[in-house]
Amino acid sequence: MGSKEDPMYIATTDWPYPQRFDINTLDTLELLRPENGFGMTGCTHWHREPDTDNSIIFAFKAGFITTKDRVEVYRYAPENHDYSKPEIVATFIPHKKSAMHSFAITENNAVFFYSPMTYQTKLGCLIPNRFHVLECMDYLTDEPTDIFVVNLKTGKVQEMQVDDAHFFQHHINAFEVNDGKEIIVDLSPSDPWGLRDYVKLENMLNPPEVSNDNAGSCNLAITRYYLHLETSTVKASGFPNLMNGNRYINQFDFPTINEAYRGKEYCIIYGWSSYDYSRTAMVKKNTCDASKDQVLYFENHYTTEMSFIADPNGTQEDEGVLVTIVFDGEKEKSYLLILDASSFTVIDKSYLPHNIPWSAHGLHFPEAKWTLNQK
Repeated sequence: MGSKEDPMYIATTDWPYPQRFDINTLDTLELLRPENGFGMTGCTHWHREPDTDNSIIFAFKAGFITTKDRVEVYRYAPENHDYSKPEIVATFIPHKKSAMHSFAITENNAVFFYSPMTYQTKLGCLIPNRFHVLECMDYLTDEPTDIFVVNLKTGKVQEMQVDDAHFFQHHINAFEVNDGKEIIVDLSPSDPWGLRDYVKLENMLNPPEVSNDNAGSCNLAITRYYLHLETSTVKASGFPNLMNGNRYINQFDFPTINEAYRGKEYCIIYGWSSYDYSRTAMVKKNTCDASKDQVLYFENHYTTEMSFIADPNGTQEDEGVLVTIVFDGEKEKSYLLILDASSFTVIDKSYLPHNIPWSAHGLHFPEAKWTLNQK
């Protein structure tokens, strides 16, 4: 958060209270609390407002007797370097308590897809499940997905609906075309029950002996939505598969992009694709030219989400490196893998002294002054 000259580093989850920490030592400093009331949820995926040092985030706020549940969209600007007092850009009333983990941003708008995947809040479900909310989820198959477009300049909120949308954990990216009259949003669909079932220990310890080709990252392909602001209409389309029907290329999650292109027209997505528990692959998706799509798959190696580090002297969107952790199933060791983000080939790898569980969601901070003799 804040400017490069005076930054604040925070570790975020979907809880509204992030943890501030020291980027050089990783020491925790304080738990940050919003002053304007308790939020039921926050959001892991904060976004920079394009071409600014502002940070945009939202929180779901519980209503009381005379008020309804609402969503508040916040802006944190460098001159207001106080987490407890953000600027409230807009407020809107969602039609359902959707499972929201991310949103999209453009140069002028924030876009929220409220899918028909919701949480039960009744004690009759929560108490028997020891308040494990993932055991109290409902998929409302007859409900549409509600879309809220928030103008970051004016605070105006525009609503739309789409019937063929699915559950999405991750908004990949979005950008404006036609002089801002249309917004293009790319989304990565997820198995609505994946959060609950895919990561259960008993399922991981007892995978099928023969893969049945069920995609852990979902059998649905990434989807592009065209939001027409003047008519409040939505159109959806997919992406071609020119890799002889390769099953990974359009079915992936945990999307990563070059953050310099956040909220702007772009072409490159890096993603993680899985089938059952036995097959995982890394994907480079070119949304502008499907003939340039690439997949990296290593037999008996288990990959994780990639992090993109841009070449500071680069001029192309994909100039840089990708960093990820992979588990070598044959050696039973984890290793650090570095890929050339442009050619999508291995630069080098280094086996680690201990195994690292599957990990996701990190950013690279080149200014960090980390020393090897720290404990």
